[in-house]
Amino acid sequence: MHGQGDLDDERMMAIRHNLRRAALLAIDLLPTAIVRHETYRNIRRRFSRTPERFTVKPVAPPFTKGGWRERTLAGPETDLVVEGFPGSANSWTANAIRRAIDQPVRIESHFHYTVQLRRALAHGVPTVVLLREPGAACDSLKSKEPQTFDSLILLHWLFYYRWVARHHHALTLVRFEDVTRDIDGLRHADRAVGRLCTRPLQGDALSRRHSPARAAIARDRPWTRWLLAKASQRHRQLVAIVEPWTESLDAPPEAGTRATNGTPESEPFDAPAAGTST
Repeated sequence: MHGQGDLDDERMMAIRHNLRRAALLAIDLLPTAIVRHETYRNIRRRFSRTPERFTVKPVAPPFTKGGWRERTLAGPETDLVVEGFPGSANSWTANAIRRAIDQPVRIESHFHYTVQLRRALAHGVPTVVLLREPGAACDSLKSKEPQTFDSLILLHWLFYYRWVARHHHALTLVRFEDVTRDIDGLRHADRAVGRLCTRPLQGDALSRRHSPARAAIARDRPWTRWLLAKASQRHRQLVAIVEPWTESLDAPPEAGTRATNGTPESEPFDAPAAGTST
């Protein structure tokens, strides 16, 4: 059993975690000119008991030769940005693109804040933004970070895609359902991806987690219900903009069929376990 000291310690860790989340979200609303990469790094470390390893492990040459590399903001030397809300198949998509490229290129991903998108547009970097239904995306993040307040998760989704909606004309919006059903269609949906990739895109089963969500945002509270309704409304507006490259998912799949990326249709796509990137 946990002692009172352990419970107080857990509460303090949860408070620090949510303060960090709120600070990052507030900083993300500031103008791009005054936001620096070090700002995000310092906030993440200040409100953590131990400094976070602000890095992401690549999965394909030539990236693996250097081991862990920093997760940095886009700049003039960046070739492609692949971003989206956590749990929206970010790893699945970015890793598939990296494996289909032979020459050394710089692909930035997994920042999950609009400052990455703003920097990409400012430097003219082709940008792919993944779009997942807010309820499923927020449940996925809640599974990974159960200590995060539901309202913070939903506000993060709303602020993120509010900016995306305002600048969708300069981005390539991609549905979660499309990349998980037919990842190779991205080569035809985005000109930059098609130019960089020398081979068909193929998903990697190792970059997916097939376990169902272990936690979910509370839908019985008035505030979270209202935020989720707003997020769903925004999602419908964005989906109306996107041109899907797969057939409607409303139609039941034929018995025994598999997605074109080789992954069984029945296996759910969810957030990686704690400690891994989405």
